[in-house]
Amino acid sequence: MNIEAPKQIQQTHCYSFVKPTRFRKVIQEFAGNGTLVLEGSEHRAHRKMLANPLSVPNIRKLQPIFEAKSRELCKLLDNAAASSGLIDCTEVFTKATLDIIGATVLGLELENPSSGTFDIKQDIHVAKTDTTGKKACSFHQAYEIIFEQGLLGKILLFANGFFPFRWMPIQENRKYMFCTDWVRRVLQQTISDRRAKVKNKMAFNKTEHNQKDSRDLLTFIVEETTSHYRAAAEEVTIDGVRIPKGTIVDIVPLTGDQLPPYAFQAFVSGSRMCIGKNYVMLDMKCMLIEMVPRFRFCAVDKPLTIENPGFAMRPTGLEARLEKIVSF
Repeated sequence: MNIEAPKQIQQTHCYSFVKPTRFRKVIQEFAGNGTLVLEGSEHRAHRKMLANPLSVPNIRKLQPIFEAKSRELCKLLDNAAASSGLIDCTEVFTKATLDIIGATVLGLELENPSSGTFDIKQDIHVAKTDTTGKKACSFHQAYEIIFEQGLLGKILLFANGFFPFRWMPIQENRKYMFCTDWVRRVLQQTISDRRAKVKNKMAFNKTEHNQKDSRDLLTFIVEETTSHYRAAAEEVTIDGVRIPKGTIVDIVPLTGDQLPPYAFQAFVSGSRMCIGKNYVMLDMKCMLIEMVPRFRFCAVDKPLTIENPGFAMRPTGLEARLEKIVSF
């Protein structure tokens, strides 16, 4: 593996490779035209707009929230260890992550992680009613309906990237459209409220920064590869290899003896690097610092599946057994 090739793809020629059309259609359906799907000058403009809120100094100000939410997560794990000891890692950590995002980005308590259950999975398709009389659900329920669909839902998700199937009056489409509409409606109202508050008062609170961002071992542990396939928008030559227009390019990490030091690139690199990298890194470090001294995580010999089609390598049925470390 030559490091020059991924360097050219992610930096020198990064805007020559775009998200495939079918992927953009699926994402735009529930996320709109955001930084994830924009290309060229529009992408550069949006990154510039988001750069300051997601800068390292501003991310450090969120550390007390990360730490408080991590302690809440540990209380949840305490309850799990005291009962069956089994947890669904995807459900627990997704719920905790959404709660952290709600508190830090929206200023809302979306759904406290401690409300989780371990024995019986709640029916995520049961809708409640909000104060206006309209049907409502929780962000966690909406997230699961969108990202953890049944077989028919996955088929429709994949097919909708090629042809619009959401108009079909079937239950899977109704659930999906209900969730996307509800999330969009709630976020629009939340953004409107936040803008009004910001106009009235601008608060800059200094927060003490500790050395969590300098712990190299933690950095190595939480780094992950989260890139998605990209397609060449034009014919381009990378490291002497001609790549025709429309070719899907995926930078695959190697293993074993083939594994070079640069095989794993956390959050990609260059102009298309994940803009929330610093946010996620600090969040994960705070979680690990709270969890690792308190619990021993044991593997459960049970098969798992990867959501496919999907937007990331999201496992379903990934369970772990918790053991409380008594000496802590």
